[in-house]
Amino acid sequence: MGILARTRTYLAGNLEYSSETTNWRKQVQWELGKLDIRCFNPMEENFIGDINEDDAYRNKMIKCRESGDWEYVRTFMKRVVQKDLRLIDIVDFIIFKFEFDKPTYGT
Repeated sequence: MGILARTRTYLAGNLEYSSETTNWRKQVQWELGKLDIRCFNPMEENFIGDINEDDAYRNKMIKCRESGDWEYVRTFMKRVVQKDLRLIDIVDFIIFKFEFDKPTYGT
């Protein structure tokens, strides 16, 4: 195996305002998996009992903000930030796809 075998990476990038959130991450996971590199994807469960930042999550956040349910947004986003920071702590490097024409607040 190569020099990066058995390393870990976090796949960061736009989620909420991006129409392309899953495919690039799946492609990177597939390619790096062949090199024995472990990918942490925020759209998948990374820890036991973890929250998923999938399409259902994105839609829920939009509805909560539109309805003014700021307590739910705050509580949920606190868990997201905790998870993201923990993942950043345990990985060896980060792959970040930045879409310049889309807002990204968390990343």
